[in-house]
Amino acid sequence: MTIHSNFVFRSAIDRFVVWRKHRRDLRELADLGEVDFSAIARDLCISPGDLETVVKNGTGRAANLGLLLGLLGIDGAETLRTEPAVVRDMERVCAGCPSIAKCSEDLHAGVSRWTYRKYCANSITIDALRRR
Repeated sequence: MTIHSNFVFRSAIDRFVVWRKHRRDLRELADLGEVDFSAIARDLCISPGDLETVVKNGTGRAANLGLLLGLLGIDGAETLRTEPAVVRDMERVCAGCPSIAKCSEDLHAGVSRWTYRKYCANSITIDALRRR
């Protein structure tokens, strides 16, 4: 096998592992009763509907947020420490984002710093963080 085919194979396995974990998480949450599910949402300070969106879409979308913040010179860990509710809200917005493909494409192409305002629902919050 060539190095390229090893990479492709490893990448496929990694995607499969992530998919299985996501399916397991969905199954576990489906097994919860409505009261427990609502309690978890309340503990996270989000609505049950938003929690359902986050769970269905997976956590990968929030990874784009971390990449974008870093690209823009915003320390995500520091922001999480000082503004946890803001970061949690931004992650919730990312979880329901209809522009995930464009976001990922621009991050991969290295052009997000110039384009995110066109489609990112978090752009106003991000710009406020940049001004701090």
